Amino acid sequence: MQVKYQKETLNEQSIFLFREFIQQRFDSPFHWHDEYELIYIKRGQGKLLAGNQVVNFNEGGLYLFAPGLNHAFFNSPVREQGNRNAHAVVVQFDGNFLGERFWEKTEAGIIGKMLQRSRQGILFQNIDKNLPAQLCGIGSIRGMRRLSELLLIMEKLAKTRYRLLAAAQTPFMEDKSDSKAVSDVFRYVAENF
Repeated sequence: MQVKYQKETLNEQSIFLFREFIQQRFDSPFHWHDEYELIYIKRGQGKLLAGNQVVNFNEGGLYLFAPGLNHAFFNSPVREQGNRNAHAVVVQFDGNFLGERFWEKTEAGIIGKMLQRSRQGILFQNIDKNLPAQLCGIGSIRGMRRLSELLLIMEKLAKTRYRLLAAAQTPFMEDKSDSKAVSDVFRYVAENF
């Protein structure tokens, strides 16, 4: 397993990408991409690799990763999950979808600070009990309400307590031999501890 660049194709007709993954195990490799990624773990548990850290993830976890931050979710064996499929809701968006300096404006500043901090990966704590349903509901909304709903969710998250996951200066691995070695170690840890 190597660190892989994942190019997501945002529909040119849409501002952001909404997807659900329901599968036996999350199968995305240790990867990074150009978009911000908001991930809600509806079902599943295991190890999360984020930058230079390995942490546990559980059902109900909500994460935000900035562009360029390496990350991957490795499930616990299915028997430990009660033979239930893993289920994640993912929203990806370009940081400049509202303009290059939008997040610096007064009204959006709190979200902008959260997005900057997501370079280390964020785990949101004590999220509003209605927020997961609100996030999952975005997939069925159309028009401007879809965009406004995402912005309202981001504002709620920016006001929510969160924990940074990786060190401030997480190195980006460009040498394939280094990334393979590190990825092999991460996979071993995820599968055995």
